[in-house]
Amino acid sequence: MTTLPLPQLHQRPLLTWIAGGAVCLGLLTAVLFVAGAHVMDEGTNYYVPEGYRRNVTAMAKAGAIRHDKTPPADPRQVTPPWGRMIFDEENANPRQEKFFEESKRLQTDLREFNETGGGFFEVRLDGKIYITRQFHNFALPYPKRPGWRGSFSLAGEKLPSLVSESLYIGFSATDEDGAPSAQDFRVLNLDTWTKPGKNQSHHRARAFELYGDESPIARLMLHGEHVVLQLTDTAQSQIKLNGDVINRTGSDAVKRFLARRTDLPEVKLPNNAAPLRDGDRLRILHLRTGREIALRFGRYAGGMVSRRWLEDGREVNLVDPELAAELPYFQQLQDALNRFVQEHPRPDQIGQPNIRLSIDRGLHSSVNRIFLDTVRGFDTRRAAVKNIQLEPASICIMNALNGDVLAMPSYPAPADIAEMRQRAQNGSLPGVTEAKLRRLGLNQNLTLIPIGSTTKPLLASAIWDTNPELSKLVIDEPDGGRAELLGYKLAAPYGTVGPRRVDANGFLRMSSNDYTLHLGLLMLAKDVKIGANGAPVFPAAKADLSTYFRGDTIPGGLAREDVRAFPKLAACYDVGLVQDMAAGPVEQWEAGVLAPMLRQIGIDDASLQTPSADEKSGSPAAVMRELVYNNFSSVLPERANLQLDTVSSVRGKYTSMLLGSGTNYWSNLKLAEAYARLGTGRKVQARLAVDPKKDVSFADFPELPLAHDTLAKVHAGMQQCAEGVEGSTAERISDSIRAARKKFEAKGLKLFALAKTGTATRRAPVMKKGVMIEDKRECAAFCLYLEVRDKSDTPVAALSTATYLQDRAATKGNTSPRNSAVAVQLTEDFFPELVAWLENQPGVKKAVLK
Repeated sequence: MTTLPLPQLHQRPLLTWIAGGAVCLGLLTAVLFVAGAHVMDEGTNYYVPEGYRRNVTAMAKAGAIRHDKTPPADPRQVTPPWGRMIFDEENANPRQEKFFEESKRLQTDLREFNETGGGFFEVRLDGKIYITRQFHNFALPYPKRPGWRGSFSLAGEKLPSLVSESLYIGFSATDEDGAPSAQDFRVLNLDTWTKPGKNQSHHRARAFELYGDESPIARLMLHGEHVVLQLTDTAQSQIKLNGDVINRTGSDAVKRFLARRTDLPEVKLPNNAAPLRDGDRLRILHLRTGREIALRFGRYAGGMVSRRWLEDGREVNLVDPELAAELPYFQQLQDALNRFVQEHPRPDQIGQPNIRLSIDRGLHSSVNRIFLDTVRGFDTRRAAVKNIQLEPASICIMNALNGDVLAMPSYPAPADIAEMRQRAQNGSLPGVTEAKLRRLGLNQNLTLIPIGSTTKPLLASAIWDTNPELSKLVIDEPDGGRAELLGYKLAAPYGTVGPRRVDANGFLRMSSNDYTLHLGLLMLAKDVKIGANGAPVFPAAKADLSTYFRGDTIPGGLAREDVRAFPKLAACYDVGLVQDMAAGPVEQWEAGVLAPMLRQIGIDDASLQTPSADEKSGSPAAVMRELVYNNFSSVLPERANLQLDTVSSVRGKYTSMLLGSGTNYWSNLKLAEAYARLGTGRKVQARLAVDPKKDVSFADFPELPLAHDTLAKVHAGMQQCAEGVEGSTAERISDSIRAARKKFEAKGLKLFALAKTGTATRRAPVMKKGVMIEDKRECAAFCLYLEVRDKSDTPVAALSTATYLQDRAATKGNTSPRNSAVAVQLTEDFFPELVAWLENQPGVKKAVLK
């Protein structure tokens, strides 16, 4: 078998030709084929959209499914205001009874209506049942086939999941010896799509034909945004549309099919032709050979990520160009999957997954537009550093109740990279290498960043939980700076903001570095107590740090069992503490976000975890682990690791780590996950791929190993930050939070908000002969947690967001906002999108009706 290269597409390739009119309408046509499918019994395959809807509608008309608002006989049971949808056996025929028993989809839809009053079923004002035609985001099972046949879809779409299936016509698309024969179905040269014949009016000018022995069995034609099926055979094949044979002259089924011509009243269609509709199933059986093809059809309106087709016998794979430009992560993920399949020693063992990604296309798109406008507008007139356009930025938004990553805008976007490459080539952007552009081309939510003061509540939760006494600390922060701390002379002074008195709440509200460093040293001091006035009390005159410090050095680092706060931090937020080089690539990237997808393609959990001490280098798990990380590292978050064994100095490395720099680098996605955990009190696991076999609920996540009192103390200071209490570093967004709270209160709900800002110094000012020739480089970060609670204080929806703007905290002159407020202002700009998402969550809608 020889692998053919992907073809160079023509000036107007198939996808571009179809998309020409579809881009304007927001639609793209997808025609999807599967080979080797089995004709399943109609009674067990009712979850196909049209067939399912048709049968449920018939049951509703017959009274087998009916809407009931009669009070239950048992007074302990309550009928909801919207009533109940019930299956009535007395009105059902045997076929409908069988359908109800076998269709889990129907049982789920009935249960969803009874619990929420919505979903697939709706009840009109006149009491009649209305069935939403395109409610389900279907992911139908399909037969196992050789090679990779992946499927992607996006959350939040109501169209069938018709994406990235393949045109697989009974032979390998990359097999030179697999040329179509008279016994195989074959695809005609698709030049007829890209180079229409001279006679433009002829209905075959843009036709795709499927052949049997010597003549066409069916013909597919493009009419605007519609694809029309023309029946051309009645003898050599059997063609089923949604279970009904339609290529038999005069049959009721063909009459119903041809009645669809009214869908295109202004189009003069050829004989025996009618448009396909979303979710249609076609099963085409070649009677002489017994060969079979299954076809599914759907239109695309934003739900598709990628697809494949055959062109001149070669397989072509392309991500939706519009989405690839908006969120190139999907193209990178598709490329990673392709590499993995090509390098897999046994590709026939790869599963046939239905990969559904967690991204909410609508939320991502709206936030991305606001984000890119802001970042691109932050030019040299505002920035204190040169070439600010080379500095990355990102936003990560997460559903805090189930871990779904909903949006991940990243800068630079593909258009920005293209411009940078052009400028680098013409010399107007010197020093920019292709390697740097490749790094910038990754989604910046996945790369490690200094998190600045957003680390403070995370550290506080670990320190206060392992030493509750320190939560009573109160300090008097001076103006100017400190050269000595707790009686310990520092190798170099650090700056302070004062004079002010800072307690545990003020520490988080005002983001006091002075308080942070006090905590960092006190947690290492021997037998420290906090007095009634909040001041530390030591057995000797000053803090005894001799167990860990020798002057300014820390012999052996801080990876020690007697420093309990850091293991607690790792237990809560899954960060590494020591680099284990022997563990290999598993130490470098977080595989958890794609674990559901990786499991679907046959990768077991052992290959995603740190190897055991007795694992042999050539074991199957070791080989697979290496294969996974070699191919997927560019689409996985880099792993946060504090590297405590390398923290060898107090004033340099330890204080930098405590203040969110040094070795304290996290990915923005990991930071959003950490704040989801801090907000909910549970170990929510971020995910970019959804497990098709199991819906994750909030209750599935274990509680954080933190005392409730610890969480309450951390929340108190972060709430004050969000509320804009005096000295709050997030005051810019406080008015919006209060307005949103009133909005939810009017609906009988509560809005709970936590916030924390961060300004991380990447590089100190560059001085020459006492003159600053280049300003400091500071990054702006902001984390926000929003939670909607019902009347019983139960969370019904929650979001966690992390915003990062590299080198955009230091601004020229008196430009405002500056420091972390730059990130706060950007979050305030897209805050209405967050509120709208919360309002539209099923849990919120259900709570409003109670």
